[in-house]
Amino acid sequence: MFYFLTSSLLKGRSPMLDDANDLADEIAYRCRGERKGLFICASPASYEGNDRFGNTVRAALENGEIVLGSYDILDGRNERDAAELVGRRTSSIRRLLPVLSSHAAKDAAPT
Repeated sequence: MFYFLTSSLLKGRSPMLDDANDLADEIAYRCRGERKGLFICASPASYEGNDRFGNTVRAALENGEIVLGSYDILDGRNERDAAELVGRRTSSIRRLLPVLSSHAAKDAAPT
């Protein structure tokens, strides 16, 4: 299991992935086979906005040919289930560290 920690994957407010930093390619490469998504919301009580934005992110992933077998939105409605929602997508967070490191190295490299 891989985790991708990011602000927004979108080009503006459209259901299209922003390809400026190659993150969509990295997600597609790292997440082969059955894909499960968990959208963790920054505003736990903003249910309508969370659903709208979370579903736009899912649509953008699918428009980028990253199809998810399951997809959940984690906010205040299901915060008691957070451990289960995260846990069923977790095998080892250590796999994420090389991905984050490679992106940080690319960002820090002189152009």
